Amino acid sequence: MNTPQYWPTWEELPAIKGMPDVTIDKDGKPISNLEQWETQRAYLKEMFAHYMYGHIPQERGKVTANVVEKCLKFHEKAVNEHIILTFGDAKKIPLHVRFIYPNQPQKRFPVIIRSCDNIWEEIPLEEKALTEYGFALAAFNRCDLCADRTMREMLAKYRRGELTDGAPSTMEALKKMDALTPADEDLDHTSSAVTEAYPGYDWGQTAQWGFGYSLVTDYLETLPFIDSQKICFTGHSRLGKAALCAGIYDDRAAVVTPNGSGCGGVGSFRF
Repeated sequence: MNTPQYWPTWEELPAIKGMPDVTIDKDGKPISNLEQWETQRAYLKEMFAHYMYGHIPQERGKVTANVVEKCLKFHEKAVNEHIILTFGDAKKIPLHVRFIYPNQPQKRFPVIIRSCDNIWEEIPLEEKALTEYGFALAAFNRCDLCADRTMREMLAKYRRGELTDGAPSTMEALKKMDALTPADEDLDHTSSAVTEAYPGYDWGQTAQWGFGYSLVTDYLETLPFIDSQKICFTGHSRLGKAALCAGIYDDRAAVVTPNGSGCGGVGSFRF
């Protein structure tokens, strides 16, 4: 595909009433076969990169893994591992992963990958997913990749007494973050480890979080007991957006299931 050299500005984009038809190409011609769809798909991915996500490194380099903790869980029916993945081009950085899988040697398992704030926080039905349904589960810490600018801004307001009333879940999250964040930390400074590891890209926060799914997949593909044809990406809210972004650019995800991802996720901007 020849990538367009020029994308219209927001002001130059034509108004479209109703939902745009993805089966009509940029020249107004209908798509009728797989080859045409692959061309359209590449065009849409580049359009999303330009207007929404920025461009994501396609060459991640080698991902190495160090299993720092390993134990049995759920009456010894599951193996629970704390793994630190190391990756990067210009700079090597760590990514903390909790990986738990059924304790059933000689079997292969589908795997669900999610991004989160606390890799040790169990999800509902976790035991059943492992011991009855036979899934492996992997969770990575998104803030190892890119600090949460929105939450840091809210924490700064919370500490100044400017934010005292909000959704109970938000206020509880701020209290936890306040306890974990040093009192003298500069909350106006938001770091991004992946931009230091891969300089020169214009990607934003959502894409940087989404990058973690590909890194974890790089590692899981090396494990003989993981069925690499049955990989699922998921996440909630903004991390649902990150899962969606990851699934758009990483074809190894067989299923992408964002939860509550809203506008900018699977929800329509228009309706």
